[in-house]
Amino acid sequence: MNAAWNPIPCYTGQDVFILGGGPSLRGFDFSRLRLKNVIGCNSAAFNSDGVADIVFFSDYDWFQQNVAKLAEFPGWVVTQNEALLECGNPIEWLKCMPRRIDGLHKDALGFGGSTGCSAINLALILGARRVFLLGIDCAGGYTNEHHFFGEKETAPEHVALYQKFREGFSAVAQDLPRVFPGRSVYNLNPFSSMRSFEFMAVSDAI
Repeated sequence: MNAAWNPIPCYTGQDVFILGGGPSLRGFDFSRLRLKNVIGCNSAAFNSDGVADIVFFSDYDWFQQNVAKLAEFPGWVVTQNEALLECGNPIEWLKCMPRRIDGLHKDALGFGGSTGCSAINLALILGARRVFLLGIDCAGGYTNEHHFFGEKETAPEHVALYQKFREGFSAVAQDLPRVFPGRSVYNLNPFSSMRSFEFMAVSDAI
């Protein structure tokens, strides 16, 4: 099995940007994030002009579809997927952490129904003072786009799925002052349907 990863807080006191997959990132100039600390969720890590230094994922099927890219990724590859943590064939480059149902934790990652929730937890465990969210839209675009990198879906279950996402982020916001006092999370998309965190302009964050 893959041994549970106990990360060193390499981002202590620093800012961390988390890239989701929402269509609000279409056309975003990722070069603005060069030399920043960036965690890319799922395929956002591969479609952001190389600015991500960590790729974080949750889904086993996505892992199987992208294992070749992940093996070549120059930064850390992190997950809280329970099947991979318990895998009988350890993967040298994969960093696995325990998963909790939701919220924030110091010894595990709260899932909350979305990779974005867990990525926030990871950034805080790594010591981030401020966490900035980009592409966490919790809604499709005007053309039914659900990912800025081109995937289009019209499945009606996304309405319920996005509601589950919003509930997960709400649990993170409630836990933040208790589990990680003095830390902050900001949403950089004022049009996001996820309203759990204070909004900030991208220019102010960068």
